Amino acid sequence: MPNYRTHLVGGVVSFAIVYKLAGYCSPDPINYLSIIGGLGLALLGSIFPDIDIPSRMQTIFYRSMILVLISALVFKLWKLFLGASALSCVLLFIKHRTLTHHALFLILFPLVMLFVITSKTSFSMSLSLFFYACFVVGALSHILLDFGIKRLFSRRP
Repeated sequence: MPNYRTHLVGGVVSFAIVYKLAGYCSPDPINYLSIIGGLGLALLGSIFPDIDIPSRMQTIFYRSMILVLISALVFKLWKLFLGASALSCVLLFIKHRTLTHHALFLILFPLVMLFVITSKTSFSMSLSLFFYACFVVGALSHILLDFGIKRLFSRRP
């Protein structure tokens, strides 16, 4: 992940866009904890597609997954345990720029996670959608920076 700093800048820009749009659309005011959480999710999303290569992101992901798996076992959340286990195993066997660099995966995977989380917690729907949008737009910014910008500047007259 040599350009992870560029992707993080893309995550910050993505967060700013989502935050501004959420101000217009959300019925609930966004507090400081929501801003920090949304920014964190946008940054996480901006480097998430590179989770399939050995990197800091992959290390953070697998350490986080250990915490999720332990928590799921302690609280007997079997569906979460099975889903997190399956995701961890799948990511071990995919090649770079395959599944994690597809926009459809980056939209649908967090959407499934959103439904799982909102069915098990008491988060408000507007806050959950704000967090979802932060992660997805951050992840899509990664794809844009990997493919779109390179193509834009590589055109020759």
